[in-house]
Amino acid sequence: MRKVCLGAVVATTALIVPVAPASAAPLATTTDCDAGAITHPFAPWGVNADYVLAPDGAVENGAGEWLLSGGSSIASGNSPFYANSAGDSHSLLIPKGGTAETGTMCIGNEHPTIRFFAKNDSAGSSTLEVRIAVETSWGREHSLPVGLERGNTDWEPSTSMRLIVNYLNLRPDTYTPAEFQFTARNGDWRIDDVYVDPRRN
Repeated sequence: MRKVCLGAVVATTALIVPVAPASAAPLATTTDCDAGAITHPFAPWGVNADYVLAPDGAVENGAGEWLLSGGSSIASGNSPFYANSAGDSHSLLIPKGGTAETGTMCIGNEHPTIRFFAKNDSAGSSTLEVRIAVETSWGREHSLPVGLERGNTDWEPSTSMRLIVNYLNLRPDTYTPAEFQFTARNGDWRIDDVYVDPRRN
């Protein structure tokens, strides 16, 4: 984990794929996990649920908050919906086999889903794999699948994908650090405006 966020988590081992030992200290209960500003980016599609932006989820602060690999890069051109701000001007280009990973944020039981804007940026069919990396209370990092997006060549909201909190036994007011990973399979993708549902409405 590139940033430290304290929390507590008990993992369901049958669903967990070990990645690597985390360098952070063992996690502890905390309430210092400010989710950020509440918005309603999917209201034009009849979804009035509350959402918070993932770390630089709008891709407007350069690559500082993102870990990019396999040719992924910050690209000119925003999602046409300007969900974060009318002044935004960038999105993420993830070529075939490339990966983009967000910065770290806290998640808990009140963060059940993730949603974003995406387009298949290639001529043929393609899928975008979404995973979540979480750190357990034993200081180990794990990666679990969240969902697959099969978008078309026009920008559109992704499906609402359920997060790892659905498989974890988190106590109230406890959190675990998490990062979201996007990998392009069989084609190129563009993504923008990555949001997490804090379930406050």
